[in-house]
Amino acid sequence: MLKAYTITVLFGVIATGYFLKRKNEQAIFYHNQTGSSEEFVNNLDYEAPMAIDFDKSNRPYIINNTLVGHNLQNGVYQVATLRNNEWVYYSYKDELEEIFGNKLYINKDDKMYQGHNASRSCQLMIDDNDNLIALIDVMHKTEGDKPRFKSVVLYARDIGSDGFSGDFIVKDVIPNSATTSVMEVRNGFNDTKEYAPLFVFLKRQKGFPYKTPEPWAQKSYGQAYVLNGYFDRDELVFNEPVLLDSNIPGFSNHSGGESFAATKGDHAFITYTRHDSDPEKDPDGNNAGYIKKFNRKTNKFEVARKFLFEATPSFADGHSIPVIAIDQEGYLHIQSGAHANNPTGPFIKTKSKNKLDITAWEEAKNIGNGRTYSTLLIDNAGNMHSFFRAGNPYKLRYQIGDVKNGFTNDNGSLFVDQNSEDGYRVYYHHIVKDRKDRIFISWTPNSGADYETWDFRRVLAMSSNSGKTWKIATKQDFVEGF
Repeated sequence: MLKAYTITVLFGVIATGYFLKRKNEQAIFYHNQTGSSEEFVNNLDYEAPMAIDFDKSNRPYIINNTLVGHNLQNGVYQVATLRNNEWVYYSYKDELEEIFGNKLYINKDDKMYQGHNASRSCQLMIDDNDNLIALIDVMHKTEGDKPRFKSVVLYARDIGSDGFSGDFIVKDVIPNSATTSVMEVRNGFNDTKEYAPLFVFLKRQKGFPYKTPEPWAQKSYGQAYVLNGYFDRDELVFNEPVLLDSNIPGFSNHSGGESFAATKGDHAFITYTRHDSDPEKDPDGNNAGYIKKFNRKTNKFEVARKFLFEATPSFADGHSIPVIAIDQEGYLHIQSGAHANNPTGPFIKTKSKNKLDITAWEEAKNIGNGRTYSTLLIDNAGNMHSFFRAGNPYKLRYQIGDVKNGFTNDNGSLFVDQNSEDGYRVYYHHIVKDRKDRIFISWTPNSGADYETWDFRRVLAMSSNSGKTWKIATKQDFVEGF
């Protein structure tokens, strides 16, 4: 039986002066030592999301939050929200156990904060009917007690209702053979009433393996399938999966707030990268970007794939996949590019010439180089926000533009810095806007030292003026937001 319970959480405003401080004017936030995040979080009793969205009343819903000092073993199976100005936690562990039994796997080493247990690729949407839909990767044991991931869909009807009692449904609709799965998120002016968020999952494609100069690059290609869901009264129903395309290197799910698809009316617009030839025979690769138009009512594609641009990296690689957002007038905005460690090609942005039309596009513009895990969000004022990882050692950067002029400050400005000597960092950054158009960005201040302890805590910042200034978000900010 699911029960909700409350715990008082005290937030402080000392965040920017304690374990986060300004290094200089080049970085908005700076982590002044490695391994400091645990004490930082405990001092603030901090709630920080892997995925977050807001209901119609603008109350937050946080999934895979840190849950400091609170039932850590079950923390990764809960959704946190605010009721009567107090945090309330709803557990969906019982529903997972109905599918996985006693095979649910908790890795003691990662302290239930980030790592495998926290499903770093989690994505979440609260639609305009206050239904919660989330994509979560559940770690469980298979034959031989070998841990592996399984993607499932989490659903709660009318979660914004005062009468919501904590009832969840876990939909086991993504095949066990899927290697990657991603979900549409609310990052622009996509419709979120008639249909559920669109899902895509990838199956490894036989006979198309290849070698790359780097071990982190994809070593095989896949066939991607669209999973189209809708609501039948109170039930979330999915159509049969439809093949999107083949020869797809993957979908990067390190970060959230980006989206591979956007729905408007009865249509969804789906972007992806594919390779037209065998990468072993074509060592330069091309990372060709495409878009398709999908009819959600008929569950069919209406128009053949439309070629957008090539990122031309040194070799084919699926890390920096295209992301799409629809602006308030209905124009489509897409950006994509080469992986930061695969820097031959530029990062590119284009816009549809006509509303909700994929047949004609503006000339693609170079908006920077050497970035990875790019997000895209359009706010109510028509500003475009993009966070991405760049540089060596990697730093989190922020680029802002507008829907008419695009991005004007190539490679953006430095947003997060830290004094680690370790060159490899992944921020797992998630961007979202609330119902009052405030922008939230969460990230993990990880470095080489954190990989020794598996202690990955989250930080959450917000802007209430379209990205001009930023501050650490507190509980009071959430309370004042509704």
